[in-house]
Amino acid sequence: MLIPGAILFVVGAFVTIVAAVKRATTSEQDIRQKLIRLEDIQIKQEIQEKKEEMSEQIKEKMEEVEEKLPEEIKEIESFQEIKSTVENTVESLDEKANQA
Repeated sequence: MLIPGAILFVVGAFVTIVAAVKRATTSEQDIRQKLIRLEDIQIKQEIQEKKEEMSEQIKEKMEEVEEKLPEEIKEIESFQEIKSTVENTVESLDEKANQA
């Protein structure tokens, strides 16, 4: 009678230890996944901030260029095309920053 009781006790202890190890491993994996998600969020925020910063820098540089150029050059079609391309790039950066 003692031997079956001892066997049941050992089996019960083993099952308890296995369950505890499994729970600890699962918790560790959950923590790792949460850390990875947090890092992803931080990276996305940094990317968004960089896009916004670049957009502002492009706008400022374009304004500086326009201020320095004579009106005759501003009227030229190729300058208007370049200006349009820059404005489209800025809009695209703004849209991508808002999507992130």
